[in-house]
Amino acid sequence: MLSSILLKKSARDANKKPVVENAKIATASARMLKTSVKKIMPFARLIKGLSFKDARLQSQFHETKVAKIFENLLKSAAATAENDKNIDSDSLYVKEIKVGKDKILKRIMPRGRGKTARILKHYSRLTVILESK
Repeated sequence: MLSSILLKKSARDANKKPVVENAKIATASARMLKTSVKKIMPFARLIKGLSFKDARLQSQFHETKVAKIFENLLKSAAATAENDKNIDSDSLYVKEIKVGKDKILKRIMPRGRGKTARILKHYSRLTVILESK
């Protein structure tokens, strides 16, 4: 009986991924952004893989509301890299951008003949991962 418990425990531990902290990665995330995933994705594809300086320039001069959010996240991730992990911002590049759904607020709008229509207000979450070259 003891051996079966040990086997179950070791099988369970084998499925877990080892937690390894990478000192060359800095992240920043934002939640409850009042925009849909569909509007965030084109800009996310644009700056993925760029160096930190190029991505920041793109976000400064791009005309969308999403670009301002990315600019703040890039600044935050770079500050984390410099202050907490002692990484120079010149060697950083955008390794990964995760975009996902957050809450959807459901509202109604009165329509003709006593009916209602649904209005869905989409929110998003966003994570930017910078890595040293």
